[in-house]
Amino acid sequence: GINAEYGVRYEGSNSESYKCLHILRGHDGDVLDLAWSADDCYLASSSIDNSVIVWNCRNFPEKLTTIKGHNGMVKGVVWDPIGRYLATQSTDKTLRVWRMSDWQEEAKISDPFSKCGGTTTVLRIGWSPDGQYIVSSHAMNNEGPVAKIIEREDWKARMDFVGHRRAIESVRFNPHLFYYNKRPVSCVAIAGRDSSISVWLTALKRPLFVLHDVFTSSVLDMSWTPDGYGLVVCSLDGSLAYIELSSAEIGKTLSPQQTASLRSSLYGSLTQEKLTIIENPDLLEDEKQQNGDEESSSSDSDEPMDTSDELSTEASSKSRESSAQPRHHHNGFSSQSNGGFPNAFSDLNGYNNNNDY
Repeated sequence: GINAEYGVRYEGSNSESYKCLHILRGHDGDVLDLAWSADDCYLASSSIDNSVIVWNCRNFPEKLTTIKGHNGMVKGVVWDPIGRYLATQSTDKTLRVWRMSDWQEEAKISDPFSKCGGTTTVLRIGWSPDGQYIVSSHAMNNEGPVAKIIEREDWKARMDFVGHRRAIESVRFNPHLFYYNKRPVSCVAIAGRDSSISVWLTALKRPLFVLHDVFTSSVLDMSWTPDGYGLVVCSLDGSLAYIELSSAEIGKTLSPQQTASLRSSLYGSLTQEKLTIIENPDLLEDEKQQNGDEESSSSDSDEPMDTSDELSTEASSKSRESSAQPRHHHNGFSSQSNGGFPNAFSDLNGYNNNNDY
């Protein structure tokens, strides 16, 4: 097996050699989260010093800007996949969205977090690959812990994921969109202090599956494999878990061309160059006028995608139920059809929970 130590060169094929290229200094305390921008031009770091630093990846260790709007430790950071915003979540009980055009605050969401305690180690948030939704970590709905869904259109939080019994600490969207039941959907993993992992598709009313008793302590982070069919999960108990999915369960991934077509229908024509030069609201309006006919397709964004590859799948969660029955339960999880996001999430009232969160 591979036994090479990082930075040490060994003879033979099972050897790796690494060296430190840059040390990024700027925070006054521990760094709690990192995120690369969609175009890999920027790296954002968040810290217990209440700040977020945006680093210029084309010229390390240059600091592009330092964001100091939070009044508490910033425990989560995520980039807009469309390339216009950066979102952060903090112990000051807010989730904030920052414009990349001037690095000023675009929106502040606080109501879902007003009753949250400071019990989480991290607050890792997710942004759907189609750019339409941010999903928060630790939020509350009728005394129960939820992951709140914030809509890009107006930054309102009308829906949520329910079911976890303690505070949610990590939300990770699969980087791919999937073709499931003849429509493009997102896939998201949610985990936290109850040591359970739930995976959701935005075409289903309930989680695709839930895994319990995998760890003996909180889940701290998750990462999807590049192909979108594997999920690696790490816990405070020092262990890792790997979950493998198939196209029969979550559908086939959309090609880069299909994903670009969907994004174009939602936001107009986008090029890689435009992802690195981000528009303010006035410039965005000018772009819409310039795009003309291309922009007219945005009104049809709710229609199923026209995919030349004619993707199809016989996706079903039953296969996972039979193969992981001891750990796979739907108890406590619910997602009812809600107008804003078809058959995906819930604005469930009456959720009650007396556990520690």
